[in-house]
Amino acid sequence: MLDIGCGEGYYLSRFQKEIAPKASNFYGMDISKLGIRMAAKKNPMIHWLVANFAKLPFKEKSVSTVLSMFAEYSVPEIDRILTDDGNIIIVRAANNHLIELKNIIYPEIHEKVKTSSIKTFPGFCVEQENFSYKVTIQSTEDLLSLLLMTPHYWKIKPEGIENLKKFESLEVTISIEIDLLKRQK
Repeated sequence: MLDIGCGEGYYLSRFQKEIAPKASNFYGMDISKLGIRMAAKKNPMIHWLVANFAKLPFKEKSVSTVLSMFAEYSVPEIDRILTDDGNIIIVRAANNHLIELKNIIYPEIHEKVKTSSIKTFPGFCVEQENFSYKVTIQSTEDLLSLLLMTPHYWKIKPEGIENLKKFESLEVTISIEIDLLKRQK
């Protein structure tokens, strides 16, 4: 399993612990050296790589499962490295994902217009699931940690962080789209 854009490795580590705790055929890659260092400290059972999704450092048809959790990816590169019976799991934020958080950190929200749910993967069957639910974040510290896990942290102005620090708890919407892609036979 390869996680493209793994960040600090949270999701891949969870997969590895649930699926095969003793297996060593899990790979996480990200462009961030800091993220990969953090991931390597947390889970030494996984192979961690600093690399770019546009040129994956894997041989052709060598990876059986590719995971992209809220990250960018290259369709031709995934197609190149994926085995003939391989799977792709893509998780994306849906329109209202973390909307309550966005309302606090941004003076104005500009939602992106989505043209299609996934990039085109010719020759693949797609199964899609959508999930939406609410959770309550119980502390300011956890709200700031949640913000740090998102790209919003790098985009907001200091006032956005100060606004968030005023909250001791917050109910937020989790709204995601999950695509499972399998090669057509």
